Amino acid sequence: MAPRFVLSFTLSVWCFVAGAQTTQPGAPANPPPRLDLPAAQLVELAQEKKEAGALSEASQLVRAALERDPANTEAHLLAGEISFEARDYDGARDHFKLVLDVDPVNFRANLGYGKILSANREYRQAANKLETAERVASDPQRMVDVRRALASAYAGMGRVNDAVTKAEEAVKLDPQSLDARQTLVEIRLAAGDRVPAQLEPALADAEAYVQKNKDVVQQRPWDKERLQRLDGAYELLLSALRTLHNSFYEHDLRRQVTNALVPGKQAEAAAVLNRTAEVVSEQAALQLTLKEHDAVMLAEKSVEYEPKNLRYLENLAALYQRIKNRDMAVETCRRILELKPDHEGVRQYLEAVGESPAPRPASEPSSRPGP
Repeated sequence: MAPRFVLSFTLSVWCFVAGAQTTQPGAPANPPPRLDLPAAQLVELAQEKKEAGALSEASQLVRAALERDPANTEAHLLAGEISFEARDYDGARDHFKLVLDVDPVNFRANLGYGKILSANREYRQAANKLETAERVASDPQRMVDVRRALASAYAGMGRVNDAVTKAEEAVKLDPQSLDARQTLVEIRLAAGDRVPAQLEPALADAEAYVQKNKDVVQQRPWDKERLQRLDGAYELLLSALRTLHNSFYEHDLRRQVTNALVPGKQAEAAAVLNRTAEVVSEQAALQLTLKEHDAVMLAEKSVEYEPKNLRYLENLAALYQRIKNRDMAVETCRRILELKPDHEGVRQYLEAVGESPAPRPASEPSSRPGP
């Protein structure tokens, strides 16, 4: 019973802290969005809120814009995109259809409606809308989006070669696009059972996808969202390795994998197993780092409640160092020196990272990195 109690307690603390972060007494509240502006300005503000991830505020603004101008095409398009991100597919479809009734070749409406049809597994109709969007796409980034969506629709139709081609085209258009690379891996893997020739390319693409995610993480190693995406990339790579490894075994009459290797496949099977072991080890280290991020959240709250508790500050500084958030580690170390100027461990750390061990002046602003 003890482990269960500990887990339950931890989850309770997690929920408490998560709730406390949104209801801190005295925290400045964001002013409500102004709704008495012209429709065009409301749409512009809604777009900014959407890009910032504030879908609720964006939705409120765009609804106000449509109340002022019910025929505003930009407002309907944005409302459809906001609804789609919020998984309100019915609402999104209604907005896109209104636009398509007056502008049948509108790129955003065809793309959005095509994605909804594809999500509903109406792949043939989805492909029709997405092919229209592809014909009228006006810039490379839009072409990446529509070709990714087309690749998924073609895959759903069983048009494997066309799906792979569109996914490859999306990657070529934007080699840095993680979404495009993820789509390519997923489509190759889905096709692997029917087209075994896709398995080795799927593995190569999965390796490339992991490496691209590693590169992105390296730029901001403290960014939890980037670490979580890398974790998902490892899952895709492991799936590719498992699928390829299974192809080296004989199948029974029901096409189930047996324990008997196909003759001559021992070396290949061994290589895949070894690579799988390496990836499992790498992912385990990553997941430990993600757990450290969870610990940081709890430690930050403890310091907020007792800002002069030396032990709590030491723990927080150590956690920041472990997740490679140098700026916050340095800031926390300076707070420690304000309480204990002769703290030898902190002074050594600051000198090692090229920072002065002098306490941070009270007027100096925080160096907390942005999101």
